[in-house]
Amino acid sequence: MQMSFRTKLLIGFGLLLGILIFCGWNLNFVLRRSGQSSKEMMHSKEVLESLEKIQSAIIDIESGMQGFVITSNKEYLTQFHSGVVRIDSLKKSLRTIVLDNIQQNINLDTLDDLIRTEIDVSNSIVQRTRTNGFEAGVAMLHSSADRRTILQIKSQIKLMEDIEDKKFLSQQQLKEESDSRTVLFFVAILTLSLLCSILLFISIKRFRQYRFEVTSEFEKQLKAQTEILVSTNKEMKDEVEERKRIQDITLTSEAKYRHILDSMVESCQIVGFDRRYIYLNNAAVKQSGKTQEELLGQSILDIYSDGEHSLMIEKLRKCIDERTPQFMECFPLLPDGTNGCFDIKMQPIAEGVFILCIDISKRKKVEEELRKSTSMLTETGKLANVGGWEIDISTMSMLCSLQFYRIYEVDPSFNLDMESTVNFFETEAQLVLKEAIDRCIEIGEPWDLELPLITAKGKHIWLHTRGQAEFRDGKCVRIYGAIQDTTERKKAEENIKKSEEQFRLISENVADMNCVLDL
Repeated sequence: MQMSFRTKLLIGFGLLLGILIFCGWNLNFVLRRSGQSSKEMMHSKEVLESLEKIQSAIIDIESGMQGFVITSNKEYLTQFHSGVVRIDSLKKSLRTIVLDNIQQNINLDTLDDLIRTEIDVSNSIVQRTRTNGFEAGVAMLHSSADRRTILQIKSQIKLMEDIEDKKFLSQQQLKEESDSRTVLFFVAILTLSLLCSILLFISIKRFRQYRFEVTSEFEKQLKAQTEILVSTNKEMKDEVEERKRIQDITLTSEAKYRHILDSMVESCQIVGFDRRYIYLNNAAVKQSGKTQEELLGQSILDIYSDGEHSLMIEKLRKCIDERTPQFMECFPLLPDGTNGCFDIKMQPIAEGVFILCIDISKRKKVEEELRKSTSMLTETGKLANVGGWEIDISTMSMLCSLQFYRIYEVDPSFNLDMESTVNFFETEAQLVLKEAIDRCIEIGEPWDLELPLITAKGKHIWLHTRGQAEFRDGKCVRIYGAIQDTTERKKAEENIKKSEEQFRLISENVADMNCVLDL
């Protein structure tokens, strides 16, 4: 099928336009990449310049300190202190520049520690010179510690400079490639634009005869498109109103939940991926002893930099890096000078980590008091040979003290119940005890009995057992009481009875003998 001139013209124009769009898109991409490379190169230059300034400040510190030690001229201390002040601002500036580079941040942390060590050593040498004189200062000056720190600082700066140099060269190479491609695509676009102009000139000549044919069709399409646009506009308006309604609901909900968090007595904190505070509620601010303005935006690593909180920092790192919940208990020194106890829960969220800190100091104190009280009761029961017990009527489960198991000579791991404990008594005693228990459960009548019992190891003893019931809404919910081994007392009573019987017999025999003598 032979194509018309109009079709050929449209196909050619469309191809040229497509190629032109493709070249324009690539040119835009190349220009953006070139711009990004330029920004990265400028960033690297800023880092290198900051490192050079830091190295210059270190030299000022070192030369100022050495000049003072060697000459005792206090003018060198001006240079020394100027270097110390200047290096702090340079470190902060460099920290801001490399904030998005984790590796350089780590290297900067190492460099920061080395610089602090060097400043401390230099201050010590200056102080030693002031206190002990020239010779003492020179002796410290020639120590290996100061030189080793200087070499480590230079090595660390060299390491950071090498990283930035590699980055600079890489970006420079990318920029050169982008520039060459820019020229290529620019020439291609000019050529295609010229061809498009030629085609446009040809199409204008044929436009008049084509215009009438297209106008009617265009009007029809315009009408249809207008209807579609009206319908679409209505749908978009409805969608905008719906989104606005949802946004209002979201803002209201967010304000509500923020108010709830601010009103909580527990400490709530949100820490970002950069370890800086994003949110703290009133309880968290109060616990810290600082103001909201002092905490927001600050790094938690700077606030808790001491070794006492190393476990918490490690848990936070795991929660951020591994995105797994972390739990721990912490015993910090509070602003009022007392030791607290907090249950800390860390939960990964989209913004970073949500930290819930619950003060459990009172609970820990109660648990400790309960432990001491339980220990005291156990020792008291052991000393008095008294055991305690209780039975939950709804489940018939039995709870016994340790001394209870000792009296029965049963291992504490054995699961005792009401029936098994009654079966240890002798047969007649079982009937008496069962009747007493039944009356206690039914009408609440307590019992106080002394009955013979055979322990798990076959030992025959006398047991003093007491019990009473607890009623709720007219129904027995539990029975409880105590037992005591009274075997020794029982034996003593029997011995007393025997002694009394012997004394009675002796008395009667003496009376009979007196009668015989009288006769």
